[in-house]
Amino acid sequence: SWAGSNFFLLPLILALAVILTIRKHIPEAIFLICSFVGASAINNVAKSVIARPRPNLFPAVIDIPAGFSFPSSHSVQITAFVLAVLLVLKVMTEVRGLILPNVLGGSLILLVCLSRLYLQVHYPTDVVSGFLTALFWVVGLATLILPDRQDHLRIRQSNLYLEV
Repeated sequence: SWAGSNFFLLPLILALAVILTIRKHIPEAIFLICSFVGASAINNVAKSVIARPRPNLFPAVIDIPAGFSFPSSHSVQITAFVLAVLLVLKVMTEVRGLILPNVLGGSLILLVCLSRLYLQVHYPTDVVSGFLTALFWVVGLATLILPDRQDHLRIRQSNLYLEV
């Protein structure tokens, strides 16, 4: 569950954005930050509007966190982070599949989402809606901010020709 928290993800995102900026990948850095901040903002507005109480079906495994249940913030945040990083990797690399990062990222999302259910701090619909919120936000934002992978590769190839 900690992997989906602001405490863990925010410093990681800021560090990645600084690295991307230093390497002159400004759109990718902006995309990474906007993906996380935007998804979190949507999540906070939805929590306030819907105001669904947390589950109280069984004795809780941990102390029930303050705040509302729907949608799951941890699910939103880990999904936004992983998808944004995977999309940035896809744009920046020439590797076609990126199978291992996709499997690892998907596993991390799944584990964090399942942990929220195991800890009994969310209903299944909270977790699914958190995942879908981040998915739609990040993919939509990617179409607006991230350069097309083919354009990126063409620019990179033309820079190589200029250097030679």
